[in-house]
Amino acid sequence: MTASAEVDDPLLSYQEFMEKLRRLTITAKSPDQTVRVTYGYSGSRVELGSRGTRGHTEETLSRQISAALEASQHGYQRAIALLFEQVTGERPPAKEPDKDSPAAVYRDSLDAIAIETVSPRGLVKVGRSGVTGIRLIIRPRTLSLGTVPDEELMAEVNAAVRGAEEEYTRKFEVAKANSLRKDV
Repeated sequence: MTASAEVDDPLLSYQEFMEKLRRLTITAKSPDQTVRVTYGYSGSRVELGSRGTRGHTEETLSRQISAALEASQHGYQRAIALLFEQVTGERPPAKEPDKDSPAAVYRDSLDAIAIETVSPRGLVKVGRSGVTGIRLIIRPRTLSLGTVPDEELMAEVNAAVRGAEEEYTRKFEVAKANSLRKDV
C-alpha cells in the first residue's frame, strides 16, 4: 500500500492526524526569555527561567506570561494546519468562507467565546477571548510583598491557565455542537 493510498482512507487519515496531534507540543518563550510555555494536546505548562520573578513587577511578569501563552497557542494552531496538510495532502481552505456558510458561523462562534478564571488563592486571573487571545493578570502586590515563593506563584498561574483551558474547551464543544445542528 502506498502512502497516498493510506492518506486517501479518511478513517486512517483521521487516526493518523489525531495520533500526531496528541504528540504535538509547542514551546514558546516570553520576549525577555524569563517565561517558557509548553502547549500541547493536554494543555499548557508555564515555567519560570532560572531568574525566577526577579526584576519583574506583577504587570511586567503578567505581560511576559501572556505573550508566551499567546505565542504557544498561535504556534500550535499553525502546527495543526501543517499536520492537516501533511496527513490529508491538502491545505486548509485559504479563502474566507461565505459569511453565512456553516464554516463562517462556526468560526464566528469560536471568536465570540470569552471566559475568565481565577486561581485557587485568587493571585492570578486569566481572561481568554477567541481562539488564541489570552490575558493573564497577577494580583497587585503579589510579587512586591515577597510573601509568595516562585513555585507557589507558578502553581497559581498554571491552575488559572488550566481552568481557562477547561472552560474554553467546554464552550468550544457547545459552539461545535451548535454549528453541527445548524449544518443539518
